[in-house]
Amino acid sequence: MNAFSIAFHGGAGTLVKGMMTPELETSYKTALQLALNKAYNILNYGDMATDAVEGAVAVLEDSPLFNAGKRSVFTATESHKMVASIMDGKNLTLAQ
Repeated sequence: MNAFSIAFHGGAGTLVKGMMTPELETSYKTALQLALNKAYNILNYGDMATDAVEGAVAVLEDSPLFNAGKRSVFTATESHKMVASIMDGKNLTLAQ
């Protein structure tokens, strides 16, 4: 098996430092750990990196803590616009 590394972030939302309680911080870290575990398990099983990305993103989209998927923020026109893609680094194509 090849060695691999995983890096991701939980979004581009605003966290106000004074409003972050220890319990909320634990919730964020737990959700990020679940996404990391999902990606790790997919890669460790030998599946494609694009599958690992999709799996981790799905975990974050299902979480009420992040502004993706179910928690998407409204645009200035009060609508939602969700666009996502995954690029395969081997050949620079969009993953299907």
